[in-house]
Amino acid sequence: QALELNKILGRKEGMASDYGNLGLVAQARGDLDAAEGFYNQALKLDKKLGRKEGMAANYGNLGNVAWVRGDLDAAEGFHNQSLKLNKKLGRKEGMANQYSNLGGLEKARGNPKAARDHWITARDLYDAIGMPHMVEKTQGWLDDLGP
Repeated sequence: QALELNKILGRKEGMASDYGNLGLVAQARGDLDAAEGFYNQALKLDKKLGRKEGMAANYGNLGNVAWVRGDLDAAEGFHNQSLKLNKKLGRKEGMANQYSNLGGLEKARGNPKAARDHWITARDLYDAIGMPHMVEKTQGWLDDLGP
């Protein structure tokens, strides 16, 4: 309903957000094709509007879809695109999220040193912005890696 209303009103920013949210719903339901389609629609609008924050979110979401599909190289590319934009914007939470994702990818690849490096960076960023629940979660991943 929100998407339809934003279309009627010509609110492209709202439409981009709605497409992204529909992608999250589709992904939660396990419909990766629909999620990917919604994220790409949102990304296209965000690019047209120059909304880098939205672009960063959609690249991260596309990375998660690729990861679930087992395409770790594509997932890494999307997460790195998101990280780059978040760095330009100075968005520490976005940066921390992408370092967390990259750490998980490296763990999945069997590269614990790289996973540790990414997760330490993520943990420290979460700590710097006052997100203790994410500090604890990330520290748990680090502890699970062992010494």
